[in-house]
Amino acid sequence: DEQFRVDQGSFALFVREPANGFFMDRLYFVTRWGMLAGGSTAALSRIRHRAATDPRFDLDDPEYLVGLLRWCRSLPDVVEAPDVLRT
Repeated sequence: DEQFRVDQGSFALFVREPANGFFMDRLYFVTRWGMLAGGSTAALSRIRHRAATDPRFDLDDPEYLVGLLRWCRSLPDVVEAPDVLRT
């Protein structure tokens, strides 16, 4: 039954870690159980489907992998946990 207001002062105790420049100390995610995968459920489903059905799928072909990465990056953007960490 408590309310917490989040404003600029809420982040005053965050400091960048010298090793990587991220703000990790005192940072917690409250979310549903599961891996923070960096993509929405819909996007991950599309990637899995393509990997399972593409007859050209070849992890040993660098050219194919570049094209696959380009396609993955073209999927609709949503804000995900890695985006928050980078910010």
